[in-house]
Amino acid sequence: MRPLTWIWAFCLFLLPVLADQGTHHEELSPEQVGTVHFPVSCSPQVAQPFERAVALLHSFWYEEAQKEFEDVSRRDPQCAMAFWGIAMSLWHQLWNHPDASTSKNAAEDLQKAERLNPKTQRERDYIEAIALFYQEPDPNHYHERATRYADAMEQMYRKYPQDREAAAFYGLSLLASEPDSDTSNVNRKKAAAILEKLFAVEP
Repeated sequence: MRPLTWIWAFCLFLLPVLADQGTHHEELSPEQVGTVHFPVSCSPQVAQPFERAVALLHSFWYEEAQKEFEDVSRRDPQCAMAFWGIAMSLWHQLWNHPDASTSKNAAEDLQKAERLNPKTQRERDYIEAIALFYQEPDPNHYHERATRYADAMEQMYRKYPQDREAAAFYGLSLLASEPDSDTSNVNRKKAAAILEKLFAVEP
């Protein structure tokens, strides 16, 4: 089983614990984060570091992912998706709601990404999706913001059926947008169905 899918299974079963304790995977070595395929229109020299940063993001190594994305942005200042990655790293989706200051910083990173005029529609879709979460920094509206992002990721999931990373991010968004009062586990069941499909492709 790939590290990504193992971590997914872990999250689905232990989501309440993760949410309560703010779990980090500090015991996970860099070699265990796995690999992803996430083509972007950035310089070929940063393709591998970018994909490693995405793998770290999937593994919930948010601080390390942010450092990697920032390094990519320094090596290729025209890489719009590097700023998308920084914004993604600032939202620890299963255990931390970003405060207004963090959301403001992320929104500024996304503005940088948009000004760079991403070269593909797929990249623009990724950036626009997370921008929906950060456009309203009020922490009191967290669930509405998370749901907007989840809805946008659902559209991406359907628009790019071969994009496994879109599937993974959509599944995670379902968990992040699940209301605390929800006892039906609807979002969790949807995320589990996505995980099952990922297992079928890469067990």
